[in-house]
Amino acid sequence: MTHSAKSITSQTLSIEAPGAPIPKVTRNDELCRTSYGAFLQMPAVVAQADHVISWLFCAQYDAVDVAKHLHDQGFKGRYTAISCKLPRSAVVTREMRVLFPGLDFHVQMIGKTGVGNHTYETDMIEAQPELAPA
Repeated sequence: MTHSAKSITSQTLSIEAPGAPIPKVTRNDELCRTSYGAFLQMPAVVAQADHVISWLFCAQYDAVDVAKHLHDQGFKGRYTAISCKLPRSAVVTREMRVLFPGLDFHVQMIGKTGVGNHTYETDMIEAQPELAPA
């Protein structure tokens, strides 16, 4: 469900992708879920949050898109990108922190390789069948 800026009461904002809801990864019971489009169009959404959660990448956006918007809005809170298991998540974290200084960026890995990014992988395979596993 998408929320308007006025309905956000939580300090944790989850940026959703169609068909791929963010799993609950925080103890905060008042997790506010919003679409990527609403996130981009409502600066009040960013201003009210002190923690933002999104996929590392999906068909609609990736962590660089989200981090750029957060950085441009002056966000100084924590940004957690959810992903399937990565072989070297520290490299991603280091690169994001170099690109967006002041952003408290972290990667949280869940599930088995590929599980967290099902939507993105499915879209890529449909667009380029040669990418499908043999």
